Amino acid sequence: MSQPIQVNYAALENAQSQMQSISKTIDGRLDTLRSQLQQMQWNGSDREAYQGYQAQWDSAVADINAILHEIGAAVGVANQNYITTEANNAKVWG
Repeated sequence: MSQPIQVNYAALENAQSQMQSISKTIDGRLDTLRSQLQQMQWNGSDREAYQGYQAQWDSAVADINAILHEIGAAVGVANQNYITTEANNAKVWG
C-alpha cells in the first residue's frame, strides 16, 4: 500500500516567506554595492567594461529574483490548494 500524503502547512508558508526574504536580501545587498561603487570615480575603457558587465549582472539577478518570486508563488498556491482540499474532504465526512 502506498504511503499517505503528509503536508506541513507551516513549512510551506515558511518556504514561501523565505524565498521572498532571500530575494529582498539580494536586492538590498546589490543596491548597497552599487551605491558604494558609484562613489568611486574612474574614467576610461575599464569603466565602460564594468558598466557592461554590471548590466549583465543586473539582468541575471533580475532573472533569479523573478524565478524566486515564481517559485514562492507556486509554493503559496500549493499550500492553499492543500488546505482547501483538506477542508473539502472534511466536509464530505460531515
